[in-house]
Amino acid sequence: MVDYSLRGELAQARYVVAARVLSETWLDETGRPTRLHGHLTFGSMPGGFDPYLGANYRVRVNRVFKGQPTRLLTIFSENSTARTPMAVGEDYLIFVFNGHDDLGHAVLVSSNCGNSGVLRHRANEVRQLTRLIGSRNGSRRRNFPPNR
Repeated sequence: MVDYSLRGELAQARYVVAARVLSETWLDETGRPTRLHGHLTFGSMPGGFDPYLGANYRVRVNRVFKGQPTRLLTIFSENSTARTPMAVGEDYLIFVFNGHDDLGHAVLVSSNCGNSGVLRHRANEVRQLTRLIGSRNGSRRRNFPPNR
């Protein structure tokens, strides 16, 4: 069972980052990039019953709370009612986990049930993370330099 408390999710996550979404790439049922087409369950977005494996979100990490991620990450969101949709250009607090897509490929994922979300709505979680991480021996957050 997954512990979605802030402490629980922090302990279980591979990375915890603040990141900006740079791109969204939908994947067809074979895992190839594709454009969204045809009638979609939820109008402009697939809802689990459409012929898509899911979407890859390319994000630029701006702040690291846990782990040592690279500056750019690709986070997979499956095409199901459990998907974690993200908007291109938006900043998010993301708890990142190891996972697998429906084809068995290892991917990075985030849960829509936990503390991940639009960064401007997660100020309380950021304060708690800063406090929790600051209380750990030797743990420090890492900020990436701004893009030039």
